[in-house]
Amino acid sequence: MLAKEMLDRDVSKPALEVNSGITTDLNKGFNYEDKSVIFRLSVNADGLDLTGATNAAGETLGKATVTDTLPDGWECVNIADETQYLVFEGTTGSAASVTATGGALDDTAKTAIGLSATLSGKTATFIFDTLDKPYVILVKAKPSDETIKGYFNSNKETTVTNSLNLHADKWTPGVGSTQQVKIKSEVLGKKADRLENGVVRWTVDYKPAELDMKGDSLTDELPVGADLRISSTGALLIDGNITVQALSLKS
Repeated sequence: MLAKEMLDRDVSKPALEVNSGITTDLNKGFNYEDKSVIFRLSVNADGLDLTGATNAAGETLGKATVTDTLPDGWECVNIADETQYLVFEGTTGSAASVTATGGALDDTAKTAIGLSATLSGKTATFIFDTLDKPYVILVKAKPSDETIKGYFNSNKETTVTNSLNLHADKWTPGVGSTQQVKIKSEVLGKKADRLENGVVRWTVDYKPAELDMKGDSLTDELPVGADLRISSTGALLIDGNITVQALSLKS
């Protein structure tokens, strides 16, 4: 009935890669460049006439509501210029996943099925007057600036869980699904390579994820008995011994 998935962070055209871009690797959802995730909501994979069905009391279930709840500190953002979300008709795919067919629905098609949406803060709500086909919904989300700082203030891995719920006016609490995302932070790293007997090269990696970190210097303290190369006069030999290289942050 319901599945919450996500697209690979390297997907550049979600409308065209809505099916091919799915990833099940929790490490590949978070985009480190723009600090976002594109969630993929598979709704009504079996194509039931959910809104027209009746419950045990003989009542028509009525309008169906899909509620996507982000973790604390996250918020919905536009998936494209002035576009809050994308929705596609689909067919039953594998397991609970829906395979999107055709392009994203335009406003006329959304009106025909009575689809209305409200994306605000950490919650995205989609209400279907008629839910009798499978659908795929794409929603883009990212942590707030303050939350992002908490993810990248030290060397650590953070896992957050997103929740999805589908219910109807006369069918509560409905059914739920979750999706986890892993965010890895490695602000500072150091490793050693032995170039030859008595000579070691230290490599220091500073990767602040393009965030403004407090501080103005890095201090590298060598172990007892190891020294930087110096000349016979005691001057530090920098050329050929100490190099600095700028890195490019990738998704």
